[in-house]
Amino acid sequence: MGHMGETRAKNPKRGGRTLASVSMALGAVLLIAAASVAQDRATLIRSLHNASDFRVKVQVAFAMGNQGDSAYRPHLERALRDSNPAVRAAAATALGRLGDRAALSALRRAKRDSSASVRMQAERSIERLNEAPEPTPPAQAPRATTGTNGRYPTVAVVPEARSGTPWNRVRYVIVLGDISDRSNTRAGRAVIGTLREEMKAALTVHRGVKVFDSPAMIDERDRRQIERRRLPKLRLEGNVVDIDRRRQRSEVSVRAEVRLVLLSEPGRDLRGMMSGAATGSEPPRRNQREQVQRLAQRAVSAAVRSALSDAPSALQRAARR
Repeated sequence: MGHMGETRAKNPKRGGRTLASVSMALGAVLLIAAASVAQDRATLIRSLHNASDFRVKVQVAFAMGNQGDSAYRPHLERALRDSNPAVRAAAATALGRLGDRAALSALRRAKRDSSASVRMQAERSIERLNEAPEPTPPAQAPRATTGTNGRYPTVAVVPEARSGTPWNRVRYVIVLGDISDRSNTRAGRAVIGTLREEMKAALTVHRGVKVFDSPAMIDERDRRQIERRRLPKLRLEGNVVDIDRRRQRSEVSVRAEVRLVLLSEPGRDLRGMMSGAATGSEPPRRNQREQVQRLAQRAVSAAVRSALSDAPSALQRAARR
């Protein structure tokens, strides 16, 4: 398979923060002790199958992917047939992160899904599994790690009926706004979905942040909670500023730069700006168009995480204005 792709991310404001690897990650909530693994496993499985809110299922799927426990594989494979495409995409991503190559057959079937997002995530997970080492045995307790495998600390989801973050822990409400491409490149246009997805993922891992995909997702019950708790509400918009491809004899690299803007909501007054850049690289492959697209997605993912690495401080400053 050659060398695995490497993604380097730098925050221009911090001049050299490195992200060891890139992957799409969500999931929220509490660090768990190894002694409670069996109980938490049952909770996750029950929530994935029975939750009435698709957002809970999405969070649960990503939490399963972070566990490194192959016992979740058949349940995530079943979630590939969920009626909601967001759940199917989350399950496809989680199967790749889980590291169990037995999921390859199910992921290949998911490449024929009606949703482009599901197909893309299935392809990325297949690539990840083909390059992955042997999976962790189910009996092994999950480990909390931020090492080079790109996983966040092991988490368990204890969902509410409607979302994974209880209102009494929310400090900031973020509404995702316009996402655009200013790079004027084919790769830039193609990674708009990745940019939005990673913005949400990077925000979700910060405590006290509740994210809504759009203003329309905030219903009357949410509004009452926001008003009663006097929570600051901000809008986050994102741009792909630049996509730069470079080809050398031994590797192909794609550099991505993103800019994120914090605005008041609904007034849309400027409250803050964050930027990040990252480069994805790997040895040349036969299909160069697909390779460039894949590297652009990785670079954008890392650039977003770089830009939002200091999100708590940025949100605090924005809320004061």
